[in-house]
Amino acid sequence: MPLDVFVPPIGPSTPSGKNVTPRKKEAQFGDGYSQRGGDGLNALPQTFQAQWQSLHSNQADDIEAFFGVHTSTPFLWTLPLEAVQRKWIALSWSRGYVSADTVSLNANLKEVFDL
Repeated sequence: MPLDVFVPPIGPSTPSGKNVTPRKKEAQFGDGYSQRGGDGLNALPQTFQAQWQSLHSNQADDIEAFFGVHTSTPFLWTLPLEAVQRKWIALSWSRGYVSADTVSLNANLKEVFDL
């Protein structure tokens, strides 16, 4: 089954950003010596904190509906200023109210490595 592609109505605002937390295995020896190595093929998982500062409420509704379906089912998305499409799930999101029909939306996305 093909994965859905996330196409937001506008790109995320600044200060959106990604975080990379390498997974590694480490063995500590009694003489103070240690040895480290990457934990598997996908040892550099990313998270992304996306912020939209000014969306119409219907645009935010569409994004929230998309994320609601993709809390465990991955979707494809290419981060801003990057060329590689990756698989993500939506961990959490929040909505703020800017004015009568304008809202902000913050989302935390996690890269996944499903088959």
